[in-house]
Amino acid sequence: MQQIGRAGRDGEEALCISFFNEADNLQVRRLIEGSVIPMDAAWDIINRAVESSSPGGRTSFLRRAELSEFDIHPRQTDVVLALLCLVGVALAGKPAPDRFCVSLGTTSGDAGVVQGLSVPARALWLQHLCPLFEEPRTPRRKVFGDVRVICRSAPFLGLDAVGTVAVHVALQNLTSAGLVVVDNTERFPSVIPLTRMGDCDVGRAATRAARISRDDVTNKLATLDAADMFFNREGCVQMRLCALFGSPGEQGLALDDCQCSHCLSDEALLRGPRP
Repeated sequence: MQQIGRAGRDGEEALCISFFNEADNLQVRRLIEGSVIPMDAAWDIINRAVESSSPGGRTSFLRRAELSEFDIHPRQTDVVLALLCLVGVALAGKPAPDRFCVSLGTTSGDAGVVQGLSVPARALWLQHLCPLFEEPRTPRRKVFGDVRVICRSAPFLGLDAVGTVAVHVALQNLTSAGLVVVDNTERFPSVIPLTRMGDCDVGRAATRAARISRDDVTNKLATLDAADMFFNREGCVQMRLCALFGSPGEQGLALDDCQCSHCLSDEALLRGPRP
């Protein structure tokens, strides 16, 4: 409905076509009703974000797939992240792969190359990857790095939600220097870093999050009901759109050659879909 009002807002002649289907209404209603975050799910998610913060840091991690543990569909991830921010629990960072797979590059034995690395890249190489390559077992062609583990140590620990991105930037630095070769055939799920905004009462935050979710669903259903009533009401659709979105001079304005479903004859309507 809001987008309909954008047509002609500059005062120039405009054509806006609005399509309405009752089946779409029912489908959207089911999606809205199923998007509410229950109190117990809100408590579990907030408690997970608080308890899984890195030791000595403020960052925890959330996978989209983990939401299924709380009976929440992964497509509701953005809703959950927004709620965590609204109730003052955590701010979400940019999602990034939670692991990576690398093998030794051509310059892995060159100390001069290591000295020329950035501080994060040098830390990633010396503290995390070298110990994996040097493990006393059958020589390993590939090693796997866990971003969540790496973010628990400096210099990534102090970067909070930006730490996961910093790890992958450091990995690119190592690749450019020829120290490692990334195996791009491996695919890993993304992890969403969450930066704690401060201490919080889990129960109180969960109650507020559930209330915000319920209110949001109620408002969306009210908007859907208003749209349903609008399109099922008798009278020229264009005139009613002008009444809602038009300027004061357009209120009640009679439109020539209106092609809405109310003003066109049945014969004209059969020639093609009309608003």
